Amino acid sequence: MRGYAVVGVHITERAKNAADVQRVLTERASNIRTRLGLHPTHGESACSEGLILLDTVGAEEEIDALCRALHRLVGVQVQRMYFSCPTPTEPDP
Repeated sequence: MRGYAVVGVHITERAKNAADVQRVLTERASNIRTRLGLHPTHGESACSEGLILLDTVGAEEEIDALCRALHRLVGVQVQRMYFSCPTPTEPDP
């Protein structure tokens, strides 16, 4: 696939669910180019939930398997975004 497949992973009850999410991410590390973790740092919800953005690589079937593994976990919501990159063309002479 040419382009970007970004996977968003929303985790509720981080203290309880983070270890299972980390296990899946470690198992599928070859399909993750970049990982960005976000979570509230103030107030009542500080550290209670989080969002992980994954810049994924690999065959579509591999990304599907990653998403299915994450989706099976309790307290985890998974969403995907795809961005296609046009094939560069040769400039006119």
